[in-house]
Amino acid sequence: MSQAMEVRQIEANRLKPWADNPRVNDHAVDAVTRSISAFGFNVPILCDQNLTIVAGHTRWKAARKLGLQTVPVIVLEMTDAQLPRLRLLRGGMLLRAPF
Repeated sequence: MSQAMEVRQIEANRLKPWADNPRVNDHAVDAVTRSISAFGFNVPILCDQNLTIVAGHTRWKAARKLGLQTVPVIVLEMTDAQLPRLRLLRGGMLLRAPF
């Protein structure tokens, strides 16, 4: 699967958090808010075609806290079968590479 990634500015209130997101990340929102304030929003949020967040829930929460109207988003064109695999893969990568 090779496709060009396009970063688009999308209204933050159009994005939907993934209801089954297993990560508890509210404790990190203040730190991410400070980071975005200091360095800008430099890592796009990943969403599916329905604008459901695949990766970037904490960045989205921080953007809303900052009152940002738009956020950088990469919309992934994936099938319903591919999305769960991507989520599982991403979760596994995060667990294998702790700080």
